[in-house]
Amino acid sequence: MFWGVFNLSSCENPEVKEPVFLERNYLGILLLDEEEGIELPFQFNVRSKDSVQYQWEIINGEERILIDSISSLGDSIYVQMPVFESYFVLIETDGFLEGYWKDPSRGDYRIPFKAFPWEGARFRSEHEFSEKDFWGSWKVKFSPKTENESLAIGNFYQDSVGRVTGNFQTEMGDYRFLDGQLIGETLYLSCFDGSHAFLFTAVMSKGGRLYGSFYSGNHWTEKWRALRDPDFRLREMHEITQKVNSEPFALTLRDSLGDAFDFATYRDPDKVYLMQILGSWCPNCMDESRYFQELQEKYGSQGLQVIGFAYERHTEKALARNAIDKMTRDLELDYPIFHAGKANKQDANADFAQLDTIISFPTSVLLNRRAEIKWIHSGFNGPGTGADYKQYTRDFERLLLSVLNDASLE
Repeated sequence: MFWGVFNLSSCENPEVKEPVFLERNYLGILLLDEEEGIELPFQFNVRSKDSVQYQWEIINGEERILIDSISSLGDSIYVQMPVFESYFVLIETDGFLEGYWKDPSRGDYRIPFKAFPWEGARFRSEHEFSEKDFWGSWKVKFSPKTENESLAIGNFYQDSVGRVTGNFQTEMGDYRFLDGQLIGETLYLSCFDGSHAFLFTAVMSKGGRLYGSFYSGNHWTEKWRALRDPDFRLREMHEITQKVNSEPFALTLRDSLGDAFDFATYRDPDKVYLMQILGSWCPNCMDESRYFQELQEKYGSQGLQVIGFAYERHTEKALARNAIDKMTRDLELDYPIFHAGKANKQDANADFAQLDTIISFPTSVLLNRRAEIKWIHSGFNGPGTGADYKQYTRDFERLLLSVLNDASLE
């Protein structure tokens, strides 16, 4: 526990205890820019877990994030997010909460936060929504006409009362479960999952194009543009990164910050290996890890072995290991995850030298029983992409079964 962050001013001998909440629905607001009035809202509810413990449930579209690590010290309430290291430190007054959200993986990174009882829509407004139709698939450009320009697909779903949910897919991963509202002429979408703190706004021109802004926490903002285009496709994620030769896979880790690992020594020739390059701080890695755990349970008896290699933001080895262990514990993963080094794509590329380029965390590599690379997948578009995620799982499991059942190895 990070007891040093609490406000102890009102209690000379503070006692760690379970906080007392009223069971109700709340609207939480992260204040991304207080001067400009940029707010990221998300809904959550508080329910009793048993006679003495409470549980938060954060809502992002179809996603529900359950938080049961909640305690208090003096006047302060500590709410630890699952999977990630981030947490809230709050003061409660008459049902209102105020404090900050902090992400230790980014150092002393914090955003002011407040929450209050709320039964309405995610985005507060007295304006009625317009008749604008945002439903459909859109070709998106982030940071258009700059050196950072990148492409994405936006899929939005709109109901009869102006609620909009959706997702952005990029070649490095998706932006997960977005939830929001059409207010007047403006579209608002947000997501908070303990790592992502995303806010999107957009207006539609008379010609049907979208012009908007994207805020990631209080450290990044960029413009985005979109044109409705149901036929637009990104590059296939399993074709972006290529192997540089056909030699058997080799990997040796000697980073002073991480674990020692030598695949030649570790390898069991009876196993098919699924190598995962990830970070404990990465929401797309979280989604992929959940899926890979399902694969390990389903196909482990047939010879599959998943192995993770985590590149971490912490430069202190003990802190990095703690972050990896928290992710492993909270996701209930039973495959090994080695600490590979710093969260740096260049370092990962140097370690995995048989891949021509690593553009994203996560990246995964499938090896057959001869240790030959059969498949490389950059990024991860998870459950928030709906049908696309289901299609990916079907396609990959067909490939995995063909590798597991490779008769030429008998």
